[in-house]
Amino acid sequence: MAEGARPACGWLAAALAAALAAGLCSCDRPGPLSSAALGERALAPRPPEWGRQFQSRPLRAVFPATASCIGFIDRYGERYAGARRVEGWSWNVSHAQPVKRLAVVDAKGRMVAFGDGGLARGDVAAAHPEFGSSAVGWSLVSPAGRSGYALFGIDEASHSACYVGALHP
Repeated sequence: MAEGARPACGWLAAALAAALAAGLCSCDRPGPLSSAALGERALAPRPPEWGRQFQSRPLRAVFPATASCIGFIDRYGERYAGARRVEGWSWNVSHAQPVKRLAVVDAKGRMVAFGDGGLARGDVAAAHPEFGSSAVGWSLVSPAGRSGYALFGIDEASHSACYVGALHP
């Protein structure tokens, strides 16, 4: 081999090392072939365990009594594979308490997703001091279908459900 000449594989090793270093430096971003870059979505978080017993059951068969609620769907957030995060607030007027559990109901009246309430919402407490509580916020993961869903607050103790709002596709 001539003086100063490199072995043929030397340039290849240097190129591979540079590519590896560049790849390691960009670990905080999805790569061009990652599921995020290709438009695929992560799996939705697991629903609350308490909802498992109600999955696919008719809302009115399980919660036949009707209560009155007020509330608002504030935000459609993060999207997942076949689902999306929804956040808002609600107050059970009939029982004078925050809604602690929520059920997403499909067009056939079946419960298909669940969420937890009791989250602090200082903005709502400031606008509605008559509630006497700021724990009126909720968050859930709803199916993201072509049709809308209805959202109900549920109270297991009184076997009642109150309409909170419509979740739009």
